[in-house]
Amino acid sequence: MHKIILTLILLFSTLYSEPITEYLNTDIHHKKTKKSQFDAAFLIRLQPHEDLEELKNTFSQYGIPLTEFDKFKKIPDHILTGFCSNTISPHLLTQILSHLSIYKYCIKNKIKTALIVENQAYVTQNPQLLNQIIKTVDKSHKRWDILYTDIDYHHPTNGQLNIPNISHITKNKKLLDKHHSKVYVRYGNVSYVISSSGMKKILKYFEENWPDLPYDQALFTIPKLKQFSTNIDIITNRYVVAPEEKSESPSQALYETGKEFNKMAEA
Repeated sequence: MHKIILTLILLFSTLYSEPITEYLNTDIHHKKTKKSQFDAAFLIRLQPHEDLEELKNTFSQYGIPLTEFDKFKKIPDHILTGFCSNTISPHLLTQILSHLSIYKYCIKNKIKTALIVENQAYVTQNPQLLNQIIKTVDKSHKRWDILYTDIDYHHPTNGQLNIPNISHITKNKKLLDKHHSKVYVRYGNVSYVISSSGMKKILKYFEENWPDLPYDQALFTIPKLKQFSTNIDIITNRYVVAPEEKSESPSQALYETGKEFNKMAEA
């Protein structure tokens, strides 16, 4: 009896010992972007019935065709059993699989830089503004991995900046110049540009680890992943701001760069 139980334990441990990267779907055919510092742009669909035509048309008006990625309508039960938990829901697992699948596709097709947006993305300014910022980042850093396309994640119901409150991180970002900042921690990855260096680091990490964290938080557990953000909202997440809240400043107890931004604006 004990031998049977031991055999079953070994069987199940073998079944789920494969990394999440073994379950990626690279059945994509991207469209090339024109006049952009990124080679392709992808739209991750996380809500099955949401109409994304308006979002696609907005990017198209700026010369950026979005390649939609919607490959996990039904995740096999053995993947759900192996990777879902109290922290990772099937929805969050779909998100992780989608981002990682796009990276694997990009590396396979020699795409060096890609813009990735999720379905809740909102364009506030011409995305081609990213071109100059990416050039600045290229010149300032020998190698960079991720460039978020907004100041920070906005709370969906009030528009305030939603800043992680982590005791051992004294501030979530550092202002580097008028174009970009270094990011130490943040919520949300609704829109970002990623380099091939970043794709490879993240895939390698997930080949060897399963952090059991939402994707945006998992990225900050990856050693030497160089993350930056723009100093203006270009593409951010959708949010609603009530009229009486428009004039209020967001609570930024740890958001020390807020003071730096104010000084820069006054200069």
